[in-house]
Amino acid sequence: MEHKMLFEVHNEIHQRMPNENLYFSPGRINLIGEHLDYNGGTVFPGAINLGTYAVISEREDRMVRVYSHNFPDEGTVSIDLDHIGASEEYGWASYVAGAFKVVGERAHLTYGLDITIYGTLPNRSGLSSSASIELLMLYIISDVYGVPLDRMEMAALGRTIENDYLGLPSGIMDQFAIAFGESQSAIALDCRTMEYDMCRYQDTSCEFVVINTNKPRELISSEYKHRKTECEQALAELNVFNGRNETYLCDYDLETLEASKGGFSSSVLYRRAHHVIDENARTLSAISAFSKNALRTFGAYMFDSHDSLKKMYEVTGAELDRIVDTARTLDYVLGARMTGAGFGGSAIALIEKGHFEQFKTVMEREYEAAIGYKPSLYQVGLSTGPTIISKGDA
Repeated sequence: MEHKMLFEVHNEIHQRMPNENLYFSPGRINLIGEHLDYNGGTVFPGAINLGTYAVISEREDRMVRVYSHNFPDEGTVSIDLDHIGASEEYGWASYVAGAFKVVGERAHLTYGLDITIYGTLPNRSGLSSSASIELLMLYIISDVYGVPLDRMEMAALGRTIENDYLGLPSGIMDQFAIAFGESQSAIALDCRTMEYDMCRYQDTSCEFVVINTNKPRELISSEYKHRKTECEQALAELNVFNGRNETYLCDYDLETLEASKGGFSSSVLYRRAHHVIDENARTLSAISAFSKNALRTFGAYMFDSHDSLKKMYEVTGAELDRIVDTARTLDYVLGARMTGAGFGGSAIALIEKGHFEQFKTVMEREYEAAIGYKPSLYQVGLSTGPTIISKGDA
């Protein structure tokens, strides 16, 4: 969809031309460091140049009416700023309602908006379309109503929307990666201290490719919660065995974990803890390699990360495994791994430039032969966080 067409769609749906600003909020990929944000580890995400666009017009009443060109059959969703209900009332627009709710609790929003959005992130791809919408709305609210929100506040409010309004036990990685996104940069984020470093992607000979499994992800929420509960139990048993009172699994190292193996009530909890602690150490090494432009080494860590997520954390599945197994056979692929929560969603690969069409052909053929349908592939670049694109540049 051409960006300028979004203005026309808005006029058709809301019967008024929008303001001149075109707003954009990216999605994100996590290069390495999976399921570490809620375990106090270091993650390595980056915002990408796929995301969510919006145009707006101001209303005279206190209603927010939002339409998504991605879900035309859902029509326009109405949100009353004086009576924002439970998230279940708004369907996909619950992320929009949540943003107005959390900001409305700290500032008076004097009028409503008509909003039209369009996303280029594949639905349920694991590229954090939900956080993209949350941060987009928070950015718009801050800009339109003059509510001062810095990037850290936007990330924290985005997490509040997920945790408190939607009831999802997510960490802050997705919102942080989007809020702090910078062009050609990934973010080394310590989720325990919230300290971070921007790591610039210096190489021009390689590119990242997202491979969407196109697998339905009905179980993602319940399985995510289950893994989080298993980690909490594993931490409790480690603390009892070692007479310690650590807050996160990542406060332990592999040596202590192995010495504590007999203290776990099940091998499952040991495996969950092993992935988390091992992945944290691996991520720190991978960040060092990335910063030195040692991309072959970084790619090897990507493959190792996927192996741990498959064997120890058990969140990959046949679809993601087929993608990574196929990628291993191609000499122009430096690394590949699942990204996001797993159970479907997407994988990412780091490949040499000039091979995308070849990679796409092989991946589609091998994946369809094994799974029964094709994946979708996207070339992506590391991008900026929420921003305004002028109408003239659209």
